Amino acid sequence: MLTTASGTPPSIVFPPEAAMPKKKRNRSRPLGSFGDRLQKFADDARSEARKMPPGPDRDGLMKKVRQTEAAMEVSEMLTLRK
Repeated sequence: MLTTASGTPPSIVFPPEAAMPKKKRNRSRPLGSFGDRLQKFADDARSEARKMPPGPDRDGLMKKVRQTEAAMEVSEMLTLRK
């Protein structure tokens, strides 16, 4: 371990913030509105569930469909609210 002449560890010196360039966020906007994306997910999940045999996997997928539909209703209520 490094120590200074006084026996204490050296302090870490960071460069001033002006010397460090800011990183630009790499983001893109999702295609379509939130409601459109929820509707597409619900439609796709429902059609997949119809292809599956009855059982826990199908039940789980249908539960996701119901949750997505509930989220769509809440989103619609919040956007209509003024």
